[in-house]
Order: sequence, then structure tokens, then C-alpha cells
Amino acid sequence: MTEKAWQQLFKTAQMAVEKQQWLTAEPLLRQTIEHVPQHASAHHLLGKVLLAQGQRDQALAAQQQSCLHDPGLGWNWFAAGELFLDQKDFKAAVEAFEQALAALPAEGWIQEQLCQSKVALELNGEQLSDGIGNYTYSYWIQHHEPKLPAQLAPLAQAFWLLEAEKNGSQHWRSLHSSADLQPAKAPLGDSPWPLDGWLVLLGPNSKLRPGAMQAMESWLAGGLKEQRAQMAIEQLNPLNSNILLEPDLIYADEDRLDENSQRSNPWFKPDWVEESFWSSPWLSSLSVWRMSWLRHQQLPYYGLKQGLSHLSANQHLGTLHSSCGLDQSRIRENPCRCP
Repeated sequence: MTEKAWQQLFKTAQMAVEKQQWLTAEPLLRQTIEHVPQHASAHHLLGKVLLAQGQRDQALAAQQQSCLHDPGLGWNWFAAGELFLDQKDFKAAVEAFEQALAALPAEGWIQEQLCQSKVALELNGEQLSDGIGNYTYSYWIQHHEPKLPAQLAPLAQAFWLLEAEKNGSQHWRSLHSSADLQPAKAPLGDSPWPLDGWLVLLGPNSKLRPGAMQAMESWLAGGLKEQRAQMAIEQLNPLNSNILLEPDLIYADEDRLDENSQRSNPWFKPDWVEESFWSSPWLSSLSVWRMSWLRHQQLPYYGLKQGLSHLSANQHLGTLHSSCGLDQSRIRENPCRCP
């Protein structure tokens, strides 16, 4: 076959592809390749024809042959990249789209496809629409999660954990000191709650990450600065004022440790929504209560003396949040993800 003849053959095949006449185009392209095995454009079009007929593996092989014979064509690399994505071969897809972009720098949308492939490679193909998977969460932790302060940083405020003893009694344990401290008691006849600090309720099998309390104290200090910065503006409209000194209740996001002690299954909680409080166990893993509020509301802790579980204690405190008037504007989520 002369050069002019196979060129006409390829031109006829191109017209058939444009008209989506796949059964007509395929034999014409194969004849062209038979006479000119290095015809990169023919391999590329054959790949498109095969893909249209559902032959994905053969289509990829054709595009790879096209890339081999003409790496500068560009469209062959792009078509191969899409097929690699379909096979979830994200590394090969990234390489193919990089080659396509190098050959076709004016095609900005190839850059978008390249970025999506890099994300898929980093997250092992996880989609946010399916929830936060382990790869996605690991990436978030590495690149976006605020780092916790050093655990060695001293705490200025007192954080108290009420722990059950083997004999059924309960003991205050300080989280702000390694010494066996006990909180200062209120005067005789006053509320049984300690004078200052915070009550930390930690659920069964829940634990704090190193530096969590330091992060909470830093967050409290940061929140105070923001609140005071808004105070002048809020004072202009007392009816809508939300001037706060510090919250009375703090809760936090949480996650789980898998069998390899890797953090997984995160629960990113929203800002306080009163309706969700009754339907979601927001406080079951961690809640931090201001002692002064507990004293001011004259909240007894006889239930805690009787050795109730953390969850029961939380439900007890949660019920009193409505009966004692815990203002929802004084409830804050700590974004430092302590548990």
C-alpha cells in the first residue's frame, strides 16, 4: 500500500470516529496500523474506538502504544490517564496526566485532572462523599490538624478528675499536677464542689492525648481574647449581646484507636445545638465543667458519690443543664480534639 493510500485510509477512519461509527472505524484503523505500526494517532483513535465498545483493557493497551510511538502527542497520555484512573492505578494516572500537561500546556483543565489524580493517590481513592476514611483522616491529621502543645508546659488552671476507688469511694485526681493534690473545699455548709477549676468527666475506655489539657487551656485563653475583642461591639446591642468570660461546659471532637493504635473514625462535632444534645452522645467521651457553675447552681454530686458510671454522671449533669438553666451561649466546643 502506498503512502497516499494509507493516508486516505486513516482519513476515512478519522471521519468514522467523528461520526461515532465505531464498527466502521475499527477495521480501518487496524489496517492503517498494519501498514504503519508506528502511527501514534491511529493507535490513539483505536483506543477511543475500543473504549466506546467497552473494551477498556484493549483501549489502554492501544493508548500505551500511541504514547510509546509519539510521547509528544498529549491526547494519548490524557486518554491513558483516564483509563488508569478507572483502574484505580492512581500513580500511573498522575504520571500520564503530567505527560499530557507537558505536551499540552495550554489545556488548563488537564491540570485540574492532574490535581484530582494526586488527591486520589494521596487518599488511596477515598471520596469525602463516602465519609472520612482512614487515608483521608491520616492526611488531615498530618497536614491540617492543629498541633497540641508540649505536655511539659505547666497548667495555670486546675483540672480535676473524679475517679472511683476499689472500695467504692471516689478520689479527686489532679490533671494539672503529678502530685497527689486535693482540691480546696468550700466552707462548711456550702456546695460540696471544689472552689476553683474544672471537673473533667472522661468516659470508659476514653483517654486524652498527650498535651490535651495544655491545648484546652490555650484554647480557653485564645477564646477569651476573641470574646473581649468583640465586647465593645456587642455592648452596642445589649439585646443580642453574647458577652462571655469563659464557658461553663466544654466538649470536644473525638476519634477511635484501631487495632494498630492508629487514630481513625473521627467524629467532628458541630457547635452547640440544643436539639442534638438529647439525641447524640456528645458528652459521653469527654466533657469539662466549670466548678464555679456547679457550685452556683447548687448541684449536688451525691450520684457521683454512689459510684455512677461516667455516662450516668454525664446524663445527670446534662439533665441539670436544662433544669438549672445552663445557658447554651456558655457552651463551647474545643476544636483541639482532645480525646
